[in-house]
Amino acid sequence: MKLLSRFEEHLLLAITRLGENAYGVTIRKELKELTGSSVSHGAIHSTLERLEKQGLVDSNFSEPESVRGGRRKRLYTVRREGVEALRQINQINQELWSGVPEMLRR
Repeated sequence: MKLLSRFEEHLLLAITRLGENAYGVTIRKELKELTGSSVSHGAIHSTLERLEKQGLVDSNFSEPESVRGGRRKRLYTVRREGVEALRQINQINQELWSGVPEMLRR
């Protein structure tokens, strides 16, 4: 399996954390809150499209919002393959950190 980039890892983790409320705007907000970095909508959506093509996430549309002219949202969920990719990258990170001097692991 291809290793995830750090950004892909962060997206998958954000989707997992958000649960049923994972769509472009909430994912972007979650990433900003957790990393302190602002990410463009384009970067998020192009990466989500790539992850979906790789079979790591699924998407579907919500019902339209109840307000007049309400729009549907594209909601994302992490597939089993995405969970496995996260487990793999987590294992690699743990192995890498285990070889780092104690002073850096605090």
